[in-house]
Amino acid sequence: MRIKLAVAGGLIFCLAIGVGLWLLFVPKLSGTEFVAFVVAFTIIGGIVAFAPEVQEFSIAGNVVKLREVKNEALKSIEILKKSQAELLRLMLFTKPLVSRGEPLEEGYLAIDRNFWDVVAEAKRIGAVEALKPDLLKCIDVMLPELYSVAIGMNGPWREGFWVHKNFADVAADILNPHMLSETSKARGQQDESIYNKFARARVAEMKDLYVLKDDLSK
Repeated sequence: MRIKLAVAGGLIFCLAIGVGLWLLFVPKLSGTEFVAFVVAFTIIGGIVAFAPEVQEFSIAGNVVKLREVKNEALKSIEILKKSQAELLRLMLFTKPLVSRGEPLEEGYLAIDRNFWDVVAEAKRIGAVEALKPDLLKCIDVMLPELYSVAIGMNGPWREGFWVHKNFADVAADILNPHMLSETSKARGQQDESIYNKFARARVAEMKDLYVLKDDLSK
C-alpha cells in the first residue's frame, strides 16, 4: 500500500510538472503562477505519497487533521455496519422462513426468498460473523420444517428428521422409492412424478441449507 501511494504521489508531481510547462509555453501561466502551480501539486503529491504519516495539513490557515477525520469515518462505517447487521437479524425473525403450504407446481420454493436475501446481504457487508449464531439457529429450525413439508401430512409413517445424522441420510429417507410411491398415493395423485419432483425440490433446498450450515460452522 505504501509503495502504491508513493507511486501515485510521484505521478501527481510529474503530471503537475508536465501540465505546468505546457501552460507556461502556451502561454496560459506566468512564471510566478507556474511556480505556485507546481508547488501546490508538489504538496498534494507529497500528502498522497506520505498519507500514512501525515497527521494534518493547513489550507488557508485552516488545519485539516487527517488522522482524526479518518478515525471518525471508520467509526461511522462501523456503526453503520452494526445497524445493518441488526436490521438483517430482525428480518430473520419477523416471519416464518419456511412455507407450510404444499403446492406441487414446478418452481415452488418452500424457503422464503428473504432468507437468502439476508444471507447475500450479510456477505456483502461483511456481517456474516456477527449473524452466524442467528443464521445457525434459523437453519436448525428450517431443516426439520422442510422435512415435514417434503414428506407431507398424509404420507406413510417415517422415523422423522431427528434420527438422521446428515444430509445424505435425510435425502435417502425422503427420496426412498417406496415412500415416494406411497406418499403420492396418499395425496391422491395418479402421476407419481408430480410428487417426486416436489420432494426432490425440497431436498435441493435442504442441501443448500446444509452447505450454508457447514460454511458457517467452519
